[in-house]
Amino acid sequence: MASFLRFSLEEYRAILTAAGQIPLSGALKRFQASLVDALRITEADLARRIACLGMEKVRVLRGHLEELVEASPEPAPSSVELGWCEWRTIAEAFSLYLLGDACPSSFRRFLLGHLAETARPLAKKLARLDEAQVAVLYRRLRSGKRWCP
Repeated sequence: MASFLRFSLEEYRAILTAAGQIPLSGALKRFQASLVDALRITEADLARRIACLGMEKVRVLRGHLEELVEASPEPAPSSVELGWCEWRTIAEAFSLYLLGDACPSSFRRFLLGHLAETARPLAKKLARLDEAQVAVLYRRLRSGKRWCP
């Protein structure tokens, strides 16, 4: 029976970020697949590692994440802090996004997929954003104003 798992600090942060984007309830296999899918773009090695975990270890991981959710209050969305070069890179990707079927719900996936190839550190930074922060970023890009609320 597995009672612990080991992850580096960077891996743990990536798991926490991804876990905020997926439901923690339901079948263990579904949770595992959702977590792997959320990590696949920015943390491919970690995604493969989690995909290979046995169900007992997946249960330990999900239990830990559920305890964290229960113990912490809902954080208020913070602003998205980006440097000028990062903003320009994202704006260029956004212009490509607008050429296709642009809708806010698919924006995060498109942006992470595009930046994973061209600006991996920036993709990892953006993967840590919650839904409210992504919505703020989307509004900023859509308005053409870097600092709009």
